[in-house]
Amino acid sequence: MVLGYRVHILQVHLLLKKIRVHQVQMVLGFQVRILQVHLRQLLLLKIRVHQVHWVLGFQVRILQ
Repeated sequence: MVLGYRVHILQVHLLLKKIRVHQVQMVLGFQVRILQVHLRQLLLLKIRVHQVHWVLGFQVRILQ
């Protein structure tokens, strides 16, 4: 579950500062659960922003 979750985070958070979060997960194992909760919220927000970016980019191409 942890490895699969990290892989999913790596796939979604390519443009984010994943290195700091990964280091925090490695060092502070106790805060991993708290970080995962925040990361889930970030995943939802980033997925929305990513979808909006796709939609806006597609509309921009249509407008051009």
